Amino acid sequence: MPLSLWPKLFDRYDLCARIAPGVMAVLPVAVALAMHVPISLPGSAGHLALYTAAGAGLAWVLGAWARGRGRRAQERLVAKWGGMPTELLLRHGDPRIEAATKARYHAALQSMAPDRRMPTAEEEAADPAAALQVYRSAVRRLIESRRQASDILVLAENASYGFWRNLHGSRLPALILAGGAAIAVVAPDAVALFRDGLQPAAMPLRSVLLAAVLLVWGALPWVMAGERRVYDAALCYAERLLGTLDRQATGEQTKRRRNPPRPRQSSTQVADAGERRTPAS
Repeated sequence: MPLSLWPKLFDRYDLCARIAPGVMAVLPVAVALAMHVPISLPGSAGHLALYTAAGAGLAWVLGAWARGRGRRAQERLVAKWGGMPTELLLRHGDPRIEAATKARYHAALQSMAPDRRMPTAEEEAADPAAALQVYRSAVRRLIESRRQASDILVLAENASYGFWRNLHGSRLPALILAGGAAIAVVAPDAVALFRDGLQPAAMPLRSVLLAAVLLVWGALPWVMAGERRVYDAALCYAERLLGTLDRQATGEQTKRRRNPPRPRQSSTQVADAGERRTPAS
């Protein structure tokens, strides 16, 4: 599928957070197949449309698979962290956001959900689990309110977190697929050497190097996408998302200054104004 068509079929989040981790996991298999399976593709317009449809379908499957792996990994990580960073940063006992800023965040979230009061520090200390549920509900509403927003930084951090989460969840399949691909690369030459009674030193260098590269590729997610990296990405997204609350409050204040509410007129003032507008007979 031509790369120029990908942005038209998938949005930025799909490409970065879902499809990219899936492609990284199965790329060694594609390399091994390309070495041993000769592929000749006709170039007619009909065949191009077929390749595009097949490529889009494969990309969607890979994205759904990587997302499923990432969601399962997230459940395990959130249980270990005690909650998502978006929720933990709102806790009174979390020192990573200063108290004044946290108070503004609480007030803004309260205005978005008047039916549920944000817990005080004493209430949070008395029942941390209940307080976390309130924060979780408030964050869920905040995320929904920002889903159609055009804040590039929030969208970028969300996609970054999705990429690292899904790559973390795909680590084991990626390593297994890379190992299988490396074996497939060297197997034909190894069988030929065994059949001809040659020494292992006669193994073609190209096959050995390619197998080593595939194994390193399969190990990269274990090095790059550890739990700490996923947490850092989640924290960056949380800070960007909560930061929109300050910008929202600033925008509302600016709007009120530009369009101040008009003072209400008393019934007597309204009657007087009506008499002044009525022409004398």
